[in-house]
Amino acid sequence: MATAAAPTSPPAAPPPPPPAAAAAAVPLREHLASVTAEPHLASVLTAIAAAVEEVAAAVRTGLTRKCATFNAFGDEQLEIDVIADEIIVRHLRTSTSAVCVASLFAVFPGDALTGAAMTGRDAVASVLVTYGPRTMLYVALRGVAGVAEALLVPGGGGGGQPGGWSVLRVLHGWVPGKRLFAPGNLRATGDNPGYRRLVDAWLDARYTLRYTGALVADVVNLLIAGGGVFCNAVSAAAPAKLRLLHELIAVALVVEAAGGVASTGGGALLDVPIVHAEVRCAVCVGGGEEVRRYDEWVGPAAAAQE
Repeated sequence: MATAAAPTSPPAAPPPPPPAAAAAAVPLREHLASVTAEPHLASVLTAIAAAVEEVAAAVRTGLTRKCATFNAFGDEQLEIDVIADEIIVRHLRTSTSAVCVASLFAVFPGDALTGAAMTGRDAVASVLVTYGPRTMLYVALRGVAGVAEALLVPGGGGGGQPGGWSVLRVLHGWVPGKRLFAPGNLRATGDNPGYRRLVDAWLDARYTLRYTGALVADVVNLLIAGGGVFCNAVSAAAPAKLRLLHELIAVALVVEAAGGVASTGGGALLDVPIVHAEVRCAVCVGGGEEVRRYDEWVGPAAAAQE
């Protein structure tokens, strides 16, 4: 009499490995102490962080009414603009020289900020800030690879965490092939054929638009994504708006520290002389391949305007 073996159940799958433990956040002061031995620089960056913490609290109160005053560039100010200026200046007076506009900071040694021999290479650090439900600092130091991403944890931050700034990670690398683009000053496409060609190429290749019109937000968006390109080209009818000293040096230092490239279309942005505080530039920041294409197609025409 024939017999049949009883069917056997397949062996049980091994249990999945436990998830890797997340890296513990590091206090900002501790991170700065590990990447720079210069106490004055650490003092400046700590003062910026303290100012941002206070500005973040002011932002949450919603002080967005216009206050009938104008800044040096003719823009009507909101209450929060004036309050932020006062907070930042007060904190920086406790430290050494720094240049800041809104939430971009470039840190220079000594007292000189302009001159034919001064360039963005003289900056020793820069900070970009984003506000919102999460207030974030992005800190770059000259000669140090990577950009520290720090989160503001309000006092009594929950889970037993103390308040203050915690470095969550250090951002490295600008991944080639990321199809993200943030094209500013699109009016320049009307009489800058190279810029029109470049924007059309991005659209034809189905790049994803990541442009908000806010310089810091656009650059930080690409920084977090690890790739993409931001540019603000110029033309005779649509001249440069972004200022080298007050805005672009801070951005360029962060992008280069993260592994990207910053150009005016005619050369490295950090090599442009800061002959005076109102030098304005075209700019392209991103991965090397994208920036090289910008340099080739858009080129150096009107790259820096005084």
